[in-house]
This record gives sequence, C-alpha cells and structure tokens, in this order.
Amino acid sequence: MRFFNHHQARHPLALLLLASISLLAASRPCSAHAQTGYRVLRAIPPPQQVADLAVGPDGLLYAGVRGGIQVSTTTGQLVREISSSDLEVALQVSSFSPSALAFDRDGILHAMNGLGGLVARFRDGSLVSSFTVEDPSAPQRKDAYDMAIASDGTYFFITAGPAENSYGLFYGLQKHDASGNHLFTIPKESISSDLSARLSAVALSGRGDVHVVVHAQTGVSIEVFSSTGLHLRRLKMPKGIDPESIFNIASDQAGNIVVNTRLNSREPVLVTFSPEGVALKTNIGGFEHPAHLATMGHFEDLSGLAFDALGNLYTSSQLSSEPIVAYKLNPSARIFFRLTPERRSKSRTAEFKFATDRGSDTFECSLDGAPFAVCSSTKRYSQLRRGKHSFRVRVRGENRTTKTERWTVL
Repeated sequence: MRFFNHHQARHPLALLLLASISLLAASRPCSAHAQTGYRVLRAIPPPQQVADLAVGPDGLLYAGVRGGIQVSTTTGQLVREISSSDLEVALQVSSFSPSALAFDRDGILHAMNGLGGLVARFRDGSLVSSFTVEDPSAPQRKDAYDMAIASDGTYFFITAGPAENSYGLFYGLQKHDASGNHLFTIPKESISSDLSARLSAVALSGRGDVHVVVHAQTGVSIEVFSSTGLHLRRLKMPKGIDPESIFNIASDQAGNIVVNTRLNSREPVLVTFSPEGVALKTNIGGFEHPAHLATMGHFEDLSGLAFDALGNLYTSSQLSSEPIVAYKLNPSARIFFRLTPERRSKSRTAEFKFATDRGSDTFECSLDGAPFAVCSSTKRYSQLRRGKHSFRVRVRGENRTTKTERWTVL
C-alpha cells in the first residue's frame, strides 16, 4: 500500500484493481559479484498506475489500477475485466479507490477503499460482501490507509479522521472481527508521544504480531503490538533511511517483516526484520549494501509490495510509466556474520552472531574442526586455549552454505 497524506487521500483518484503474474520458480545462488538473494525475473507494463499488490491462492498477482478490475496473464494479455461502473452500482458508492489489497486464508480478496474506509470482498472476481470501517466511539468520517488480515480472519486497519479541537488528522489502529465489527481502537497517543506523528502502514508477522510504521518528528519507527493491542517493542530503522519514504510494509513466507523505502533520499531499498525484530541483510539484483539494506534500483515511487508462496517478491510503482517487477528468490541461503571476535584477541571467550538472507534458517556450528552440532543464531565459547581457532557455521542440512571465521587468542 502506498501511503497517501490527508490531502492526497481526499482526491477522487478512482484507483481500482488488478493485473497478474503467476507463481515463479526459484533459482540457483550466485557469487557475491553477481546476483545474490533476489534477481529480477520479469517486468510487465501495467495498464495504469498501481496502488497495491497481493498474491492470490491461484498464483496470480492482483494489482490495484485505475479504472476497473483486470486480471492478466504473465505476458500482460487481458483475460478478464470487470468495469468500475459495475462495481460502483454493486457497492452503491460514487467512487471506489482501494488503497490496500489482501487475501485471507479462504482465498477471498479484500479491497479497501481509501476514502471512507469501505472494504469489499471478492471471490473469483465476483463481489460477495462489503462493510465500512467504523469506530462507534468516534463516529465522525474516517479515511483508511492500510489493512492487514490475521489468520483467524480479524482485521487491523490504520484510519485517520478530523482531530478534535486541533488542526490535522486523528490517527488510530483499529481491530475488527471477521464480520467487520469494531473490537477496539489503539489511538495515536498510545502509539507515539509525538502529537504530529502519522501512521502509514500495517502488517502482521508470521507470529501474528502487528507492525505499524510511525512517522514522528524524531524519525520513523516500527511499533510492534500483540493481537490484543499490547505494545511489545520498537524497531528502529537503519541510519540513512529517508523518514518520509516508507511506502509499504509486508511479511514474507518466513514471517520476516519487510519495508520498502529509500536510502539517503534517493536510492530505493528494502529493510528486513526477523520475527524477533533483528535487522537482516537482503540483496537484490546483484547489489550488496551494508546496514541490512538491499537495493531495488527500479522505482522512484514504490507503491505495492507482495510475496508469493515461494517467497518471490513483486513490486510496483504509482508512476504509470514504471512496470510491475517480479524478483526471483534464490533458494540457497547466504550466511553473513553480525558479530565476530577480533582477529587477534587476548580474551579466552568468543561470541558469534549470524543470519542468512532468508532469515528463517536453523544452524549447525563447529569449533576447530569438531563435528557440526545444532546451534542458534548466537554461539558463545569460553576457556579457549591460546593459539589459532576456526569457527564454522552452516544452514542445517546445507553443507554448501558453510561460512568460516578464523582468529587468534594471544
């Protein structure tokens, strides 16, 4: 979901839905000088500018576009179209501008209208029901910016409406049951102490935790809540991230949280956090960057972000001149160290921290040629003898991923 500010959200953009890409196979890993993590697989010119993306159980990628619902083949050939006028009659609204798309576990597509918070449900391209995102305790009109659907069918919405006795908007995080009934609202003041803060995007991790992107005067953060609204932790963005460029947040198949944004106000990148909130490094298109950043390099205005069942990545832009791009995920992991001992150390203890591009792997470790044994992503050793040592780690069951670190105890 591309975040619109409150001026943009009130424009009749008339964005609607859908283009498509089928599920894509994974590829072999490449060297550090070539492509690692992801590589560009295909680019398809969209019929209109795209507001959001979602991958359905049919293996097609649905994209919100201007003017109607369209479903295309991987080559872009139109195979089905539902006109926007038909939708407007069925929904009894003058315009329908979905700012977010999502599929539930039953394969129903949910399209949320950014103006007025209308949610329409579709099965096999046909409208089956709709409801309006409302908070009975605050009945004034609200717009909706993003949504996430939990495995039990409940919803989380970011909404904004006129603030009482002040200029601007009152943001909140709402939870609704599977029927669309309001359960509770977490007001902005319970999320951020900054009265001018904005909430821009929401996603659910594989654990069911709710991740909310918050823009405050002090910077941008991801606030993590439980499904009952309890605040769990705060995830800080790496240095150099443009606080005004957090365009979307999503969860991949491993439950990692992924944010597409911009580095130093110009370079589009991905930032990936593990379900535990640890920043991970991701690589796309052969470019490698430190500080857990992955270059995208294709869009100036990212809008949609979606993963398929194989973990392949799809992105889109609000610029109608930019294509929908599919990135193929390399199935083999690439291990990188986050913490190692100094090359020459007087300490008889050593600690290693490591992760992979995929972020969900389990590991096996070995010290000084000993047999590999299962270990976590942090490994500590004590009472080491003086002399040279070697530490090896690999993804469990994948010998070719072995990474070695050598150091000397003085």
